Amino acid sequence: PLNDIDGDGVCGDLDPCPIDPLDDSDGDGVCDSVDICPGGDDGTDSDLDGTPDFCDPCPIDPENDSDGDGVCDSADACPGGDDGLDSDLDGTPDFCDLCPLDPQNDIDGDGVCGDLDPCPNDPLDDSDGDGVCDSADSCPGFDDTIDCDGNGIPDGCDIAAGAPDCDGDGVPDSCDIATGTSLDCNLNGIPDTCDLASGAADTNGNSIPDECEGTFFLRGDANADGAIDISDPILVIVALFGGDVPTCLAAADANADDMVDLGDAIALLNLVFAGGAPPPAPYPVCGPDPDTLLGCDSYASCP
Repeated sequence: PLNDIDGDGVCGDLDPCPIDPLDDSDGDGVCDSVDICPGGDDGTDSDLDGTPDFCDPCPIDPENDSDGDGVCDSADACPGGDDGLDSDLDGTPDFCDLCPLDPQNDIDGDGVCGDLDPCPNDPLDDSDGDGVCDSADSCPGFDDTIDCDGNGIPDGCDIAAGAPDCDGDGVPDSCDIATGTSLDCNLNGIPDTCDLASGAADTNGNSIPDECEGTFFLRGDANADGAIDISDPILVIVALFGGDVPTCLAAADANADDMVDLGDAIALLNLVFAGGAPPPAPYPVCGPDPDTLLGCDSYASCP
């Protein structure tokens, strides 16, 4: 009754596609007017998503491009993230990159990405805590920044190579002495404390080696025989009137006034006969007097 409404020269009762002038132009068995994929085969839908393969941008992916990054799921390097965003250009999209700003992706394997790692090439970073990464550390295990003698070698490595550190304070003895931290009264390059620890004599126990304190003597023992008796004031008096001079003037200075005079003889006589005041140190045991102005050329009766 419509008399070939599509004008294709075939009456509607005989036309397989009565309203389509070209009937099934893509030959897929579906009339053009109901063809969901013109130009392609509506019957081929590999991923069964309802879109024929010819018209499906992702013909083998039911979800097509589920993360919307323009890459079909089957070819998506980073499902759930944007494959096109790769800040460090390492080939791994940022969303799937453990270190999106580190192209070497934590090369030292310490769990810290290189862009955040203070020492990106060192698994232990700065293992000795001296502020220098292990790979650049000139003196592993010691502080590279401490070089007391300025020789370019950290103190720790100077000591490890044999520089003396007799007190074990981590500073070479030469620096301890130079800074005054340790005394070296005899200038032998060894701190006095270490000299004493090695057996240097310190008769008076004042932590100064005896050799640094001058001659030991007993004050009042003018004749250096090891005892104070009448012979000592006699020697002082004889010396004052032109006789032999004591070999240790400091010992003859019984009152420690840096002069040998009658006052010393009187003090000794008072001590010997009247139990008077004893002489100042060194007395009653031998010792030095580093402050005396008189000197002591020899005194053989002290250890």
